[in-house]
Amino acid sequence: MKADTTTRWGHGRHLTGRVHQVSVVVGGTRIPVTAPHPVTPGGLGDDDAHGGVERAVTVHPWEHYAAWSAAGLPPLDEPAFGEHLTTVGLLEHEVFVGDTFRWGTAELQVSAPAQPDPGLAGRDVAVRLQRGGRTGFHLRVVRAGRAGPEDPLELVDVDPAGVSLATVALALADGPAAAGVSAERLLLLRAVLPADLVDVWEKLLAVPHLDTSTGSGSAVR
Repeated sequence: MKADTTTRWGHGRHLTGRVHQVSVVVGGTRIPVTAPHPVTPGGLGDDDAHGGVERAVTVHPWEHYAAWSAAGLPPLDEPAFGEHLTTVGLLEHEVFVGDTFRWGTAELQVSAPAQPDPGLAGRDVAVRLQRGGRTGFHLRVVRAGRAGPEDPLELVDVDPAGVSLATVALALADGPAAAGVSAERLLLLRAVLPADLVDVWEKLLAVPHLDTSTGSGSAVR
């Protein structure tokens, strides 16, 4: 880890999550798996990444299932949110965009909050998921390997921008001011956000491009 940047943004974290369930698509049906599975840049084994390589693996915290039942949704069976990994101990206010986790022999980097499916229970619930930081999140595979339900997800590296998934989700829903973060800091995430989201991000923030390679605010074309 880069001690200087992680200290600057309060990254002195030792975060480890466990996997409650791993699910893959077989024959068009998402089913749980119990044994170690190949993890490649395209996703888990034969399960093609529905969101492309920058969203190869989708995570949803197991803790949210109880929260949504308490909020009045009917009981939901995993993986109700289309996730590959249902996890315990990795909540969106603690996990930051750009964080890298070791899972088995693979390494995966957090690329973005997930976009809630309005078809799950209506648009209102999708917006509540986003504003409440209960979106789940996407991962890109930065080192292929094998992993299974018994392997923990251990934080091994962090991004210097230090912006949580919950903050990014709220900024996307209601703007940076509502999320309590500056547009300039959010633009530091351009290097780790999925490419298609960068365009949305820049239009949302409506500020000049920043040269994040030098840390300066000079315009780039």
